Amino acid sequence: MDLEFLAVLLAFALIFLASRDVGLFSRRFGLPLISGFIFTGVLVGPYVLEFIKADQLHFVNLIDAVALPFIAFTAGAELHIDEIRRRARAIASILISLIVVLMVAGFTAFLVISGSLPFMADMKREQLVAASLLGASILVAKSPSSVVAIIKELRARGPFVQTAMGVTVLMDAVVIVLFAFCAGVADVLLTSSSFDLVLLVTLVLEIVLNCACGVLIAGVLRLFVVLPINERIKSILILICGLSVSYLTFRFQHLHLPGTEIGFFTEPLLICMVAGLVVSNFTRASREFEKLLADSGPIVFTIFFTGLGVSLNLDVLEESWLAAVVLVAVRFIAANLGCFIGATLAGYSPPRHRALFGLAFITQAGISVSLAKEIGILFPGWGGQLSTLLLGMIIINTLVGPAFTRMGIIIAGEAHLPTAAAEEKRDRTALIFGVEDQALALYQELLSHGWQVTLVDIDAERVRSLQREGIVPKFVEQISAESLKSVGADKVDTIVCMLDDDMNYKICEVAYEHFGTDHLLARSLEGSDPTRFHEIGVTVVNPIGAVVRLLDHYVRSPLAASLLLGAEENKDVIEIEVNNPAVHGMALRDLHFPSDTLILAVRRRGQMLLSHGYTRLRLGDQVTIVGSTESLELVRARIG
Repeated sequence: MDLEFLAVLLAFALIFLASRDVGLFSRRFGLPLISGFIFTGVLVGPYVLEFIKADQLHFVNLIDAVALPFIAFTAGAELHIDEIRRRARAIASILISLIVVLMVAGFTAFLVISGSLPFMADMKREQLVAASLLGASILVAKSPSSVVAIIKELRARGPFVQTAMGVTVLMDAVVIVLFAFCAGVADVLLTSSSFDLVLLVTLVLEIVLNCACGVLIAGVLRLFVVLPINERIKSILILICGLSVSYLTFRFQHLHLPGTEIGFFTEPLLICMVAGLVVSNFTRASREFEKLLADSGPIVFTIFFTGLGVSLNLDVLEESWLAAVVLVAVRFIAANLGCFIGATLAGYSPPRHRALFGLAFITQAGISVSLAKEIGILFPGWGGQLSTLLLGMIIINTLVGPAFTRMGIIIAGEAHLPTAAAEEKRDRTALIFGVEDQALALYQELLSHGWQVTLVDIDAERVRSLQREGIVPKFVEQISAESLKSVGADKVDTIVCMLDDDMNYKICEVAYEHFGTDHLLARSLEGSDPTRFHEIGVTVVNPIGAVVRLLDHYVRSPLAASLLLGAEENKDVIEIEVNNPAVHGMALRDLHFPSDTLILAVRRRGQMLLSHGYTRLRLGDQVTIVGSTESLELVRARIG
């Protein structure tokens, strides 16, 4: 293997690790994760720290070839046909209005600023109209990948997100035809030739043929998903499938149907979007397919957007930053105006969303860059300078756009973000939802270990029957932030859900979004999909699977299993949060814990540390410790 390739691969591995932390840090400023990823890429790229050299940027193409098809699969899977049908009028109205307003505003802006641009100042009228038309068509293009990434980060769902995704996906196909039309008109203006209508028809037929290819790829994806193999291998096969689409596009880009100019495998993103849509909406493998995409998505998004930041050519901004900023401002205003007009004409409800749609369409990348570069190829001379100006605008939109998209989704009220834990939460307090036998057994067990526990149920008759037996559970009629708060859900550090899966998820989601509960647990039924629970940090326990694993541990490690179950007399395993400032920064070996205790692990900011004598405790650490019950209480008093 080429040594340079290995060196770049190692460099990207290190950058990837740093990028995740920068992405998380960017959240403190209200920015989406991908803004942190892009910034990291820019920082280590050839125009700032030069960790990646300019002559190594061709390796980024490999990242694009793998990541972009995967992101397109995800974009297609996010589209649910029933939702799209219900919002078809709004999607069509916003799409048409957005295109018209952006084209008019962009065309006008280029005419106005042409006098201040050296390469346009002395143009003839025909050249000026042609350049303005081409420039305006690039303003229409958007970035589906950034919209998908932010939707996934925010766990966003609802009419606003579905409508925005519908417009985004359709726009990718429309902008290709629009650009071809504008290029044809520009050629007519510059050469005085007749307009080639056949070219436009050919492009439309190519799009139809690419959609058909997407249906075929969907069949391959479905086959991968239903294979009886490990999920990681399935995820790798999906990535390979996307890479294959990129390769076929490159390999057969000049191949046409016999006797025509109609090509196939010409638009890899469109092919993959259609494939994702078909698998998600028309196959029984949809649930597992979406789970595989969700599991692999964070890694793919991190690598792709970091690579995007590395590849941004900042030298372009130096040449045309002022005009680029003007175009960014014009595009921002036009996008918001166009979306507002389209949503209003469609009678979109709720009305407060109408002014927010434009924020979802600010980011540009991918197809925008390709079309901007195409102008330089099709129109030598001034085309190259126009291309440079447009690339400057695209770079700015790529850097600032994700923050606006995130803001729009949050204001629309369709983001599902965790809230910070309340300061007044009490340690060793729990709510148990459900009052059947297992819930009552857990209730008694926690009470015996000194916990403050409250039983809650949604069935009034069950609550009354227990009250007659001397137990006092609380009753909630419906699941909402207000009703859960009324039973103290905002004050406990643990919530255990033992109802049906849908009700369990609803309770956990409310606690996740409104109370920042430290520990969420849910009992899950056999065969149910735990993916949605894992997305909000819920620990899912399947009773049958738990018993099998417990028996396995009893066979292989009987003493460890006995300790965990509390079966060993006067021995227990507990977890203690470090809250005593006096022990902050102290090594375990200097704390002199009782000799019959042992520190098993320390969890810090979600990461488990295998502890030793020189491990230093920090405030907020979760310490897992085994020992006699008396000694454990001494340790709790010392560090808790």
